[in-house]
Amino acid sequence: MSRITLRHPHHGDAVDVKQKIKLLIDQTARKYGIRHRWSGNVCNLSGPVKGQIEIKNDHLDVKLKLGFAASLFKSKIENEIRQELDRHIPMEPTT
Repeated sequence: MSRITLRHPHHGDAVDVKQKIKLLIDQTARKYGIRHRWSGNVCNLSGPVKGQIEIKNDHLDVKLKLGFAASLFKSKIENEIRQELDRHIPMEPTT
């Protein structure tokens, strides 16, 4: 089983970041059939991708296990996650 582990810095407050990541996860979950549930600032994922996304004070931790079919596209999935995080949750403060 392939794994993806990412740390994505952010400069927003946890509430704002959670709002943005919730929208992103909802869209992705519908598109790929991923189930998810929130417990505080941790979103647990199941389905073709298992794992969690945790919102911390200054970064997001993404820890995923890919099922066999998804593991065939590991680098594409990892690149897409990075691009979406960069687009929706900038690493640098915005003015």
